[in-house]
Amino acid sequence: MDEILGTGTLFDERKNQLGEGPVWDDQTGRVYWVDILAPAVRWRHLTTGETGELDVGNHVGAILPTTSNDWIACLADGVYRLEMDSGATTLLSRYPHALGPLNGEAQMRANDAKVSPHGVVYTGTMPYDPDAHPGSAALYRWNSDTLETVFDGVTISNGIGWSPDGRLAYYVDTVTSRIDVSDVDASGHWSNRRPFAQISPDIGFPDGLAVDSEGYLWVALWSGHRVQRLSPDGSMAGHIQLPARQVTSCVFAGDDLRTLVITSSRVEDEDNPAAGATYSVPVDVPGLLASRAQL
Repeated sequence: MDEILGTGTLFDERKNQLGEGPVWDDQTGRVYWVDILAPAVRWRHLTTGETGELDVGNHVGAILPTTSNDWIACLADGVYRLEMDSGATTLLSRYPHALGPLNGEAQMRANDAKVSPHGVVYTGTMPYDPDAHPGSAALYRWNSDTLETVFDGVTISNGIGWSPDGRLAYYVDTVTSRIDVSDVDASGHWSNRRPFAQISPDIGFPDGLAVDSEGYLWVALWSGHRVQRLSPDGSMAGHIQLPARQVTSCVFAGDDLRTLVITSSRVEDEDNPAAGATYSVPVDVPGLLASRAQL
């Protein structure tokens, strides 16, 4: 049953050109996210409302917390160490992009990324022009100093998540309008990729996602004004309404992980005053605390 579970209210009014990748940092009480095209890392304290912003100087697809004081930043050309206080970055591994620069301009960049329950970074890419270069991107596994291809033939690598027991991994290539699921073995490797849920373009296109403690998926739908909740069997289980059309990703935040924070974009929605802001909504079922990358 696809009932309305709630409506997102304004969490942060700053207008992101392409807000993405929200992260709850339980150590600071902040929600971080990126504006890929600004490029910027932004944050807001969940309870005090304190805000901040960091210019990283390169299109940033995602940032990820680590076991050290530094963060991982997935920039256009590779995986970097990010010093959050200063904004300094250090290259750790360069993406083996299928498309090299054209006339001095990059043709590909990082997109969504997540840390697995094993502490391993999964990071995906996409071309700046997906229509011209379908299948040119990939999903990679980064562990300490190497990038290993998990899936190639990808066009827009997007949402990544794991079931509460860590035995299933979910993955989105947006152009397929589908969420896929893979089995995860004891070492954390994926196998047996298969369709999990097909999303009708009539309600939007799957983007970033989060998984709650009951194993339900919360999937941001680009062009859909919503975050769609899916049951562990892939069926519709309600949705959150948003005033922004281009809904990009979400994360569970707060000490009880019962606040869903949702990012949006102004791309192809510039005339909508709600576009690009960040939203939140209380939820009944808590989420899962994200793992930290080994660094």
